[in-house]
Amino acid sequence: MTEPGWDKETIAQSASLKQKLEDFDFTFLLGVFQSIFGLTEPLFQVLQSKTADIKKCQDRIMSTLSALKATRTDETFSRIYDDTVKAVGDPVPRRKRRRCGWDDLEQGFNQHQEGDEETVVSFRRLYFQIVDGVVLHMTQRFADMEHLHFFRILEHRSFTSFCNPDAFPSSELALLINTYPFFDEQKLRNELHTLYNNSFLLRMTYRAHSPRSTSCSSSCS
Repeated sequence: MTEPGWDKETIAQSASLKQKLEDFDFTFLLGVFQSIFGLTEPLFQVLQSKTADIKKCQDRIMSTLSALKATRTDETFSRIYDDTVKAVGDPVPRRKRRRCGWDDLEQGFNQHQEGDEETVVSFRRLYFQIVDGVVLHMTQRFADMEHLHFFRILEHRSFTSFCNPDAFPSSELALLINTYPFFDEQKLRNELHTLYNNSFLLRMTYRAHSPRSTSCSSSCS
């Protein structure tokens, strides 16, 4: 537990950490959020990238939500609960002890009493509250994502294909104009045509998004 030369503050902090890691509630929540973050981390990486492909982002959001909803099962809860028991032992019975729910995790304190519920039932309810809360917050957070598909007109990887009149992102441009009507549609359309057909601008765009790239792999004719 201690090493030669440790001061009292270090010893106290290590003892506190050890106690926390042996706490059933803490370890159970670690397991819950490990399961959740394992599903949301790939989504985070996509959303943090420089892509303007909103459909790709939206598809990833929907698949992540589906994966999260699929974890709202007794089987997943039992696996996390059993792993916690194996790690730190059985939880202390919680007769008339306050239990935390999703609101408590957000606000940092308990707001209600559990009464005489069975311990496993109490943790099961907490698990479902957390999963439901994450799904609800994600759904609300990305509710307007479908209105941002016009960003595809700035997807630099598609610029060379946009040179083709049949592949010009007309629907995305119409969505942009509908969302922000102060744009001059014809003027913007002409400027986009100039961008998509200008090999020099294309090279500059590729360099801005790919620092190691020295030239555009292909250009419009």
